[in-house]
Amino acid sequence: MRDHARSVFLVMVLFTNPATAAADLVWRAPATLNLHQHGPAPEAPPPDSSVTAKRKGGNQSSHGRHRRPETLNLHGSAGAQLSMWRSDLQRVELKADNDALVVRPTGVDNYHAVVAERTQGNLHESAIRYLYLNGKPAGRSPAELVAIDKLPLEIVPAPLVREHQRYLSDRIANYQLHYRGQPLANTPVRLETSNGTQADLTTDGEGRIELRLPEDFTHIEIGRRNNPPADFVLRARHTENGKEYRTSLSAPYYVNPQHWQSNSAGLAAALSGFAVGLGILGLTRRREATPTKGVTS
Repeated sequence: MRDHARSVFLVMVLFTNPATAAADLVWRAPATLNLHQHGPAPEAPPPDSSVTAKRKGGNQSSHGRHRRPETLNLHGSAGAQLSMWRSDLQRVELKADNDALVVRPTGVDNYHAVVAERTQGNLHESAIRYLYLNGKPAGRSPAELVAIDKLPLEIVPAPLVREHQRYLSDRIANYQLHYRGQPLANTPVRLETSNGTQADLTTDGEGRIELRLPEDFTHIEIGRRNNPPADFVLRARHTENGKEYRTSLSAPYYVNPQHWQSNSAGLAAALSGFAVGLGILGLTRRREATPTKGVTS
Protein backbone atom coordinates (compact mmCIF):
# COMPACT_ATOMS: atom_id res chain seq x y z
CA MET A 1 0.00 0.00 0.00
CA ARG A 2 2.86 2.37 0.78
CA ASP A 3 4.43 1.87 -2.66
CA HIS A 4 1.01 2.24 -4.24
CA ALA A 5 0.49 5.55 -2.45
CA ARG A 6 3.76 6.87 -3.86
CA SER A 7 2.89 5.66 -7.35
CA VAL A 8 0.02 8.05 -7.81
CA PHE A 9 -2.12 8.11 -10.90
CA LEU A 10 -2.54 11.84 -11.24
CA VAL A 11 -5.96 13.38 -11.80
CA MET A 12 -7.22 16.89 -12.42
CA VAL A 13 -7.30 18.10 -8.84
CA LEU A 14 -6.00 21.22 -7.11
CA PHE A 15 -3.91 20.95 -3.95
CA THR A 16 -3.39 23.98 -1.76
CA ASN A 17 -0.71 22.85 0.70
CA PRO A 18 1.37 25.99 1.44
CA ALA A 19 4.45 23.84 2.03
CA THR A 20 4.68 23.32 -1.73
CA ALA A 21 4.68 26.98 -2.70
CA ALA A 22 5.93 27.35 -6.25
CA ALA A 23 9.44 28.46 -7.06
CA ASP A 24 9.35 31.52 -9.30
CA LEU A 25 12.09 30.26 -11.61
CA VAL A 26 10.90 27.67 -14.14
CA TRP A 27 12.40 26.66 -17.49
CA ARG A 28 9.86 26.24 -20.28
CA ALA A 29 10.08 25.32 -23.96
CA PRO A 30 7.38 27.24 -25.85
CA ALA A 31 6.39 26.04 -29.30
CA THR A 32 7.06 29.52 -30.70
CA LEU A 33 8.79 32.42 -29.00
CA ASN A 34 9.53 35.91 -30.33
CA LEU A 35 12.67 36.90 -28.47
CA HIS A 36 12.49 40.51 -29.68
CA GLN A 37 9.11 41.41 -28.28
CA HIS A 38 10.78 43.13 -25.28
CA GLY A 39 13.41 45.11 -27.14
CA PRO A 40 16.11 45.13 -29.82
CA ALA A 41 18.33 42.17 -30.59
CA PRO A 42 21.55 41.87 -28.57
CA GLU A 43 24.99 41.88 -30.11
CA ALA A 44 26.00 38.71 -31.94
CA PRO A 45 27.69 36.14 -29.67
CA PRO A 46 31.13 34.73 -30.46
CA PRO A 47 31.18 31.66 -32.76
CA ASP A 48 31.84 29.19 -29.93
CA SER A 49 29.12 30.52 -27.65
CA SER A 50 26.64 27.94 -26.36
CA VAL A 51 23.79 30.46 -26.41
CA THR A 52 22.73 32.71 -29.25
CA ALA A 53 19.79 35.07 -29.52
CA LYS A 54 17.24 34.13 -32.17
CA ARG A 55 17.46 36.77 -34.90
CA LYS A 56 14.53 37.94 -36.96
CA GLY A 57 14.61 36.06 -40.24
CA GLY A 58 17.57 33.98 -39.08
CA ASN A 59 18.14 30.37 -40.02
CA GLN A 60 17.47 28.19 -36.99
CA SER A 61 18.51 24.96 -38.71
CA SER A 62 22.03 25.87 -39.81
CA HIS A 63 23.40 22.99 -37.73
CA GLY A 64 21.41 20.39 -39.64
CA ARG A 65 18.22 18.57 -38.92
CA HIS A 66 19.58 16.87 -35.78
CA ARG A 67 21.61 19.88 -34.60
CA ARG A 68 18.96 22.55 -34.30
CA PRO A 69 19.12 25.02 -31.40
CA GLU A 70 16.77 24.54 -28.45
CA THR A 71 14.62 27.52 -27.48
CA LEU A 72 14.02 27.98 -23.75
CA ASN A 73 12.06 30.54 -21.78
CA LEU A 74 12.82 31.26 -18.11
CA HIS A 75 9.76 32.29 -16.15
CA GLY A 76 10.59 34.93 -13.51
CA SER A 77 14.09 35.50 -14.88
CA ALA A 78 14.86 38.93 -13.37
CA GLY A 79 18.22 38.83 -11.59
CA ALA A 80 18.87 35.15 -12.34
CA GLN A 81 22.33 33.80 -13.13
CA LEU A 82 22.39 31.24 -15.95
CA SER A 83 24.81 28.41 -16.62
CA MET A 84 24.99 25.05 -18.34
CA TRP A 85 26.68 21.81 -17.35
CA ARG A 86 27.78 20.16 -20.58
CA SER A 87 27.73 16.42 -21.12
CA ASP A 88 31.55 16.39 -20.79
CA LEU A 89 31.03 17.84 -17.27
CA GLN A 90 32.33 21.32 -18.12
CA ARG A 91 30.36 24.27 -16.77
CA VAL A 92 29.81 27.37 -18.93
CA GLU A 93 28.07 30.67 -18.21
CA LEU A 94 25.01 31.62 -20.27
CA LYS A 95 23.39 34.91 -21.20
CA ALA A 96 19.82 35.40 -22.36
CA ASP A 97 17.78 38.05 -24.14
CA ASN A 98 15.47 39.04 -21.26
CA ASP A 99 13.76 35.78 -20.23
CA ALA A 100 14.50 33.83 -23.43
CA LEU A 101 17.51 32.13 -24.93
CA VAL A 102 18.40 29.66 -27.63
CA VAL A 103 20.83 26.90 -26.69
CA ARG A 104 22.72 25.59 -29.67
CA PRO A 105 24.87 22.44 -29.89
CA THR A 106 28.11 22.55 -27.94
CA GLY A 107 30.00 20.08 -30.13
CA VAL A 108 29.47 17.14 -27.76
CA ASP A 109 26.46 14.87 -27.61
CA ASN A 110 24.19 13.59 -24.85
CA TYR A 111 22.40 15.39 -22.03
CA HIS A 112 23.27 18.92 -20.86
CA ALA A 113 21.83 20.59 -17.74
CA VAL A 114 20.66 24.20 -18.09
CA VAL A 115 20.59 25.92 -14.68
CA ALA A 116 19.20 29.21 -13.34
CA GLU A 117 19.88 30.58 -9.84
CA ARG A 118 18.91 33.69 -7.91
CA THR A 119 19.58 34.78 -4.32
CA GLN A 120 17.57 37.53 -2.64
CA GLY A 121 18.25 37.97 1.07
CA ASN A 122 17.49 34.65 2.78
CA LEU A 123 15.82 33.17 -0.31
CA HIS A 124 17.68 31.04 -2.87
CA GLU A 125 15.72 30.04 -6.00
CA SER A 126 16.77 27.71 -8.78
CA ALA A 127 15.53 25.91 -11.88
CA ILE A 128 17.02 23.11 -13.96
CA ARG A 129 16.18 21.45 -17.28
CA TYR A 130 18.01 18.69 -19.13
CA LEU A 131 18.48 18.99 -22.89
CA TYR A 132 19.78 16.38 -25.30
CA LEU A 133 22.19 17.92 -27.83
CA ASN A 134 23.92 16.18 -30.72
CA GLY A 135 27.64 16.24 -31.44
CA LYS A 136 30.76 14.16 -31.00
CA PRO A 137 30.83 11.54 -28.21
CA ALA A 138 31.36 13.22 -24.86
CA GLY A 139 33.06 10.23 -23.27
CA ARG A 140 30.84 10.61 -20.21
CA SER A 141 27.59 8.99 -19.16
CA PRO A 142 24.40 10.89 -18.22
CA ALA A 143 24.68 9.30 -14.77
CA GLU A 144 27.89 11.28 -14.17
CA LEU A 145 26.16 14.54 -15.10
CA VAL A 146 23.20 13.78 -12.84
CA ALA A 147 25.53 12.89 -9.94
CA ILE A 148 27.14 16.37 -9.88
CA ASP A 149 25.74 18.66 -7.17
CA LYS A 150 24.61 21.54 -9.37
CA LEU A 151 22.33 23.28 -6.85
CA PRO A 152 21.90 23.46 -3.05
CA LEU A 153 18.37 22.02 -3.40
CA GLU A 154 17.98 19.86 -6.49
CA ILE A 155 15.39 17.50 -7.98
CA VAL A 156 17.46 14.73 -9.57
CA PRO A 157 16.20 12.32 -12.28
CA ALA A 158 16.63 8.73 -11.09
CA PRO A 159 17.47 8.02 -13.83
CA LEU A 160 17.26 10.34 -16.83
CA VAL A 161 15.09 9.08 -19.66
CA ARG A 162 17.33 7.22 -22.11
CA GLU A 163 18.50 8.58 -25.46
CA HIS A 164 15.86 8.32 -28.22
CA GLN A 165 13.19 7.71 -25.59
CA ARG A 166 10.70 10.14 -24.08
CA TYR A 167 8.65 10.78 -21.00
CA LEU A 168 5.20 9.43 -21.86
CA SER A 169 1.77 9.87 -20.34
CA ASP A 170 0.63 6.96 -18.15
CA ARG A 171 4.26 5.91 -17.58
CA ILE A 172 6.31 5.94 -14.37
CA ALA A 173 9.04 8.56 -13.81
CA ASN A 174 11.37 8.52 -10.79
CA TYR A 175 13.18 11.38 -9.06
CA GLN A 176 15.15 12.04 -5.88
CA LEU A 177 15.27 15.29 -3.93
CA HIS A 178 18.75 16.32 -2.74
CA TYR A 179 19.87 19.01 -0.30
CA ARG A 180 23.62 19.64 -0.36
CA GLY A 181 24.06 16.32 -2.14
CA GLN A 182 22.11 14.29 0.42
CA PRO A 183 18.61 12.79 0.00
CA LEU A 184 15.87 14.89 1.58
CA ALA A 185 13.22 12.63 3.11
CA ASN A 186 9.53 13.30 3.81
CA THR A 187 9.44 16.55 1.85
CA PRO A 188 6.47 17.81 -0.21
CA VAL A 189 6.96 18.01 -3.98
CA ARG A 190 4.37 19.54 -6.28
CA LEU A 191 3.65 18.43 -9.83
CA GLU A 192 2.11 20.79 -12.38
CA THR A 193 1.60 20.27 -16.11
CA SER A 194 0.95 22.73 -18.90
CA ASN A 195 -2.25 20.76 -19.57
CA GLY A 196 -3.62 21.80 -16.17
CA THR A 197 -2.91 18.85 -13.86
CA GLN A 198 -1.72 19.66 -10.33
CA ALA A 199 -0.87 17.21 -7.57
CA ASP A 200 1.09 16.99 -4.33
CA LEU A 201 3.57 14.20 -3.64
CA THR A 202 5.94 13.48 -0.73
CA THR A 203 9.43 12.03 -0.87
CA ASP A 204 9.99 8.72 0.92
CA GLY A 205 12.67 7.94 3.50
CA GLU A 206 15.35 8.04 0.78
CA GLY A 207 14.16 11.29 -0.78
CA ARG A 208 12.55 9.51 -3.74
CA ILE A 209 9.28 10.09 -5.53
CA GLU A 210 7.66 7.77 -8.04
CA LEU A 211 4.92 9.26 -10.18
CA ARG A 212 2.83 8.23 -13.12
CA LEU A 213 2.68 11.04 -15.65
CA PRO A 214 -0.94 12.05 -16.23
CA GLU A 215 -3.14 11.22 -19.18
CA ASP A 216 -4.25 14.83 -19.57
CA PHE A 217 -4.01 15.37 -23.34
CA THR A 218 -7.52 16.35 -24.41
CA HIS A 219 -7.15 15.91 -28.17
CA ILE A 220 -5.13 13.00 -29.55
CA GLU A 221 -4.34 12.31 -33.20
CA ILE A 222 -2.88 9.17 -34.75
CA GLY A 223 0.92 9.41 -35.00
CA ARG A 224 3.58 10.92 -32.75
CA ARG A 225 4.25 13.94 -34.97
CA ASN A 226 0.59 14.95 -34.83
CA ASN A 227 0.67 15.30 -31.03
CA PRO A 228 2.82 18.13 -29.66
CA PRO A 229 4.33 17.58 -26.20
CA ALA A 230 3.32 19.27 -22.97
CA ASP A 231 5.59 20.31 -20.09
CA PHE A 232 5.56 19.02 -16.54
CA VAL A 233 7.20 20.84 -13.63
CA LEU A 234 8.27 19.46 -10.24
CA ARG A 235 8.75 22.00 -7.44
CA ALA A 236 10.10 21.69 -3.91
CA ARG A 237 11.32 23.90 -1.09
CA HIS A 238 13.35 23.48 2.08
CA THR A 239 14.34 25.76 4.98
CA GLU A 240 17.66 25.39 6.77
CA ASN A 241 19.18 27.75 9.39
CA GLY A 242 16.75 30.52 8.55
CA LYS A 243 17.37 30.35 4.79
CA GLU A 244 14.74 29.15 2.34
CA TYR A 245 15.58 27.18 -0.80
CA ARG A 246 13.14 26.74 -3.69
CA THR A 247 13.79 24.71 -6.80
CA SER A 248 12.06 23.40 -9.91
CA LEU A 249 12.75 20.82 -12.60
CA SER A 250 10.87 20.81 -15.90
CA ALA A 251 10.75 18.43 -18.85
CA PRO A 252 8.54 17.65 -21.85
CA TYR A 253 6.25 14.62 -21.93
CA TYR A 254 4.36 13.12 -24.84
CA VAL A 255 1.14 11.28 -25.64
CA ASN A 256 1.59 7.57 -25.02
CA PRO A 257 1.66 5.90 -28.49
CA GLN A 258 -0.48 3.07 -27.13
CA HIS A 259 -3.44 5.32 -27.91
CA TRP A 260 -3.07 4.77 -31.64
CA GLN A 261 -0.99 1.59 -31.61
CA SER A 262 -3.76 -0.34 -29.83
CA ASN A 263 -6.35 1.05 -32.24
CA SER A 264 -4.14 0.20 -35.21
CA ALA A 265 -3.56 -3.32 -33.89
CA GLY A 266 -7.29 -3.80 -33.39
CA LEU A 267 -8.04 -2.54 -36.89
CA ALA A 268 -5.31 -4.76 -38.37
CA ALA A 269 -6.69 -7.78 -36.52
CA ALA A 270 -10.21 -7.00 -37.72
CA LEU A 271 -9.06 -6.59 -41.33
CA SER A 272 -7.00 -9.77 -41.09
CA GLY A 273 -10.00 -11.69 -39.77
CA PHE A 274 -12.18 -10.24 -42.51
CA ALA A 275 -9.63 -11.25 -45.17
CA VAL A 276 -9.38 -14.78 -43.76
CA GLY A 277 -13.15 -15.03 -43.76
CA LEU A 278 -13.35 -13.95 -47.39
CA GLY A 279 -10.64 -16.48 -48.29
CA ILE A 280 -12.49 -19.34 -46.60
CA LEU A 281 -15.76 -18.32 -48.24
CA GLY A 282 -14.12 -18.17 -51.68
CA LEU A 283 -12.46 -21.57 -51.21
CA THR A 284 -15.75 -23.13 -50.15
CA ARG A 285 -17.54 -21.76 -53.19
CA ARG A 286 -14.82 -23.03 -55.53
CA ARG A 287 -15.05 -26.50 -54.03
CA GLU A 288 -18.82 -26.51 -54.43
CA ALA A 289 -18.52 -25.46 -58.08
CA THR A 290 -15.87 -28.11 -58.97
CA PRO A 291 -17.29 -31.54 -60.12
CA THR A 292 -16.12 -34.55 -58.12
CA LYS A 293 -13.72 -36.75 -60.11
CA GLY A 294 -14.62 -40.43 -60.74
CA VAL A 295 -18.35 -39.97 -60.23
CA THR A 296 -20.72 -40.55 -63.19
CA SER A 297 -24.43 -40.22 -63.37
